[in-house]
Amino acid sequence: MLKRIFSYELGLIENCLKIRISNPPIKLLLNCRAIAWVASGLSLCTAEFGRKIMQDYCNIPGNVYTPLDFATSNVKEFFPVLISYRGKNLDIKSAARKINQTKVKDLLLISGFKNSPVERYSISNNVKVQCLSLPIHKEENRFVSVLSVFALCALTQRLAERIKGKIFLSFEELELIYDSANEESEKIFYVMTKTLDIKNYKLIALGNGLNSPALNGLKSAFAESGLATIITGDIKDYSHGKYLSAFREKKVAYLLFENKFNHNMANILYSRLSPSFPIIRVNINETEISGLWKEIFFIFLLTLRLSNFYGFNLKHPPKPKNMKRWSNWGVI
Repeated sequence: MLKRIFSYELGLIENCLKIRISNPPIKLLLNCRAIAWVASGLSLCTAEFGRKIMQDYCNIPGNVYTPLDFATSNVKEFFPVLISYRGKNLDIKSAARKINQTKVKDLLLISGFKNSPVERYSISNNVKVQCLSLPIHKEENRFVSVLSVFALCALTQRLAERIKGKIFLSFEELELIYDSANEESEKIFYVMTKTLDIKNYKLIALGNGLNSPALNGLKSAFAESGLATIITGDIKDYSHGKYLSAFREKKVAYLLFENKFNHNMANILYSRLSPSFPIIRVNINETEISGLWKEIFFIFLLTLRLSNFYGFNLKHPPKPKNMKRWSNWGVI
């Protein structure tokens, strides 16, 4: 068995799956018509994870919004759930302002820490904040925030389990899923570094749905680690003419996220595109919540391996000298 690279993060996941959650946030979600999951950057991975399991397991529908989308949409009928590890970036604060402007009385904040700036701002504007925060932990210091995605996904799963009144996955089952994802990521890493230099290709990743947690996470993790800008899409929808530009560009490679549900579609896509393009098939095999976790583990294990290979180690990649800082720009 391969060494467990993210052993500390796995321990934090275990603690999150045991955390006690009081009744108020559960009642708010059970009584709402739909949830507006609001997040940005890598937190969108957690938001999509939460939307998916809350809808599939608890029958509570929802949409995922970036803060800009949320600020410009009619969301009066949605109960807001803000996801932010530190709760202090300007975008998540803008979402809190939107909530205050629409006279919403309650919100749920899923965060790394209690008493974050966005929580204090909301409370000061008479919004009742239910905050789910992580257990005491070593603060994430990587630029690509692996710990926050793993732990906040686990916290979101714990919330859904409390609503449903049953355990979806035990930690022991998650460990086995992690080990399977670790082996798969090493295999794909070998393919991507020995037979395909990703620096010379446009990467297109296809899976289940336009906005799956895995595709959102992969897109952000690869970009933030300086590896590649990935185009993502639905594996079935891609057949609707979206492959045609690849034949003009030529230097294109594909990542297919396969599971039991889309295996036949992946076979067809492979048979038609592989004569012209490199295609890397990622064997997820699992479906439902097991598949979600395997995809999330896989993308960050693969990102770490590739980041180490290219010299970044999940730290902030070097910025162009003529690029200005992005802090305090474009207030929503």
